[in-house]
Amino acid sequence: MASSNGYQLSEREIALSLARKQRSIQRNMPSLAEGQFPGSKILDREWATVQNVQNVLSEEDGKRFKVKLMTWNMLAQCLVRRDLFPTSDCLKANQREGMIINELSKYKPDVFCLQEVDRLEKLLPSLHTAGYSNIYASGPGKRHGCMIVYSNKLFEALEQSVIEYDTMAIRGTSTNQEHKGSSRQTRNIGLIVGLRRRDQPTHGYIVATTHLFWHPSFTYERTRQAALLLQEVTSYQAQHDLQHWPCIIAGDFNFTPADPAYAFLVGDTVTPQQLHSIDVSRVVHTSIDPTIEPTPALKDDDEGSTAEGDPDRIINNARPATIEDGLISNNDFSHLFKSFGSVWSVYNDGQQTIESEYDNVFGTRTFNMTTSRKGYFEPMWTSYTHFWKTTLDYIFILEHGYSRSGVLKLLKPPRTADLGEGLPLQGVCGSDHISLVAEIETIVIDQRDGK
Repeated sequence: MASSNGYQLSEREIALSLARKQRSIQRNMPSLAEGQFPGSKILDREWATVQNVQNVLSEEDGKRFKVKLMTWNMLAQCLVRRDLFPTSDCLKANQREGMIINELSKYKPDVFCLQEVDRLEKLLPSLHTAGYSNIYASGPGKRHGCMIVYSNKLFEALEQSVIEYDTMAIRGTSTNQEHKGSSRQTRNIGLIVGLRRRDQPTHGYIVATTHLFWHPSFTYERTRQAALLLQEVTSYQAQHDLQHWPCIIAGDFNFTPADPAYAFLVGDTVTPQQLHSIDVSRVVHTSIDPTIEPTPALKDDDEGSTAEGDPDRIINNARPATIEDGLISNNDFSHLFKSFGSVWSVYNDGQQTIESEYDNVFGTRTFNMTTSRKGYFEPMWTSYTHFWKTTLDYIFILEHGYSRSGVLKLLKPPRTADLGEGLPLQGVCGSDHISLVAEIETIVIDQRDGK
């Protein structure tokens, strides 16, 4: 490296120069440890104490431990387009960055499950300075990905596992098409890691995050991806002999509580209407069978794409599936999900006990859902834009009888009136999705011979 006057710097001088530049970058970068970042206000949200957690947990006399977890789709900057967010007043990276840092720092989670993560060079120094470590993965060719962030003080990370839904077998171990059962290549992934508690090294959590395929009409493929996620989480448990650790599965699932994948996941009855939505989407896309003649002038690979013919609402570039394609039947889906164990939703079960939030839940804005249906008490909105207003994000827990978890506190979802004409919105939220944050307590029931 030469200086401006032609002088050749020594290796030591180059190293010192780079170190000075790095210190300057870190000084000028917002830090999670500093809390609120000036000029980047976000909506103030209250905590709600869950009423019946003691009824769930007080019966057992086992070891107790807590974790505070956030899940959030951060809205990747590489996906931001004015035509998708016409009412937003903060689409530039420098307008959103401070709000994103504030959202991450304000509630002081122990663990984050993040989706649509990009600009890592801006985000990671702040996280690392605040005492967090991370694991990150992205789908093939994607410029954004999923990330699990955890407190170094509380946890040690075990082996990580990346789920590439396009290549994973849902029948046996072969990756042949008939064993994959896939209807479309989507490049979506899931990410799993075991987090061992430093204060109780025999205990911890298995944490998984995901971002399932976005297209509303591809219900079958999204259900398949949800099944694969549970399959790989339970496989991770077995491979590492961690069946006594609770699994927290959180992320952007891109389905609503009225979707069949939600019902399968939480063990609710799947209605005929929900099964029909799988049936009509049991197709084979041209990304699986290239002999299919593509529909011209349509492109619906990227989340939120809008093209001629409204690909957000219909299936293009596909043919009906045949038996030879090996797609999964509804009965097979039912048996698969039942085999994985009992899954429950933190926000649905938690908000069911909070009467003050009954007018701000998903079920109040639908006509065909009763309070007895699981999913009724999910947040009214977790994604809120000019074009899309719905509930897509969840925190689920999977346990196998060796532990019992309950919700201590929930961060209340915003009210509709707080969200204006759509997110992102200055002073409210730097993403088009709303973060979910919960404090969870776990009691170890079965010590598994001291483990």
